[in-house]
Amino acid sequence: MFLPDEFLEAELRRYKSAEVRERIKRFLERPSSIVLVAEEEGRIIGFAEGSVTAGVSRLGVIGVRREYRGRGIGLRLLEEFIKESKRRGAHKVYLWTPVALKPAIKLYVEAGFVPEGFLRKHFYEMDMVIYSKFLK
Repeated sequence: MFLPDEFLEAELRRYKSAEVRERIKRFLERPSSIVLVAEEEGRIIGFAEGSVTAGVSRLGVIGVRREYRGRGIGLRLLEEFIKESKRRGAHKVYLWTPVALKPAIKLYVEAGFVPEGFLRKHFYEMDMVIYSKFLK
């Protein structure tokens, strides 16, 4: 299962506003921000973004274009995000994801993340699980 269309449509509408675009620009300029991009032939096929604050890294979002999924791109982005977090002094990486997003959960568990909390009817009234991984 992937994210529901209503979730994606709402997010895309948000990203069209000038206010959100300005917030994204400020995010990209912050030294704590991590933004990774996977490309193929000059086309963005995946990305990961988050930030490191006070020794804790938050993975905000990771995504791979549908036609490129199942090729290990998401895992590679996640591994690189973890490496960059560690390089920036993080001792822990955390994220939250919808319970119904099984492919993402599988990816996180395979990468060593463990469930740490549950958010009932959170974003867009979806149940979410918080996953984390301690870095050595």
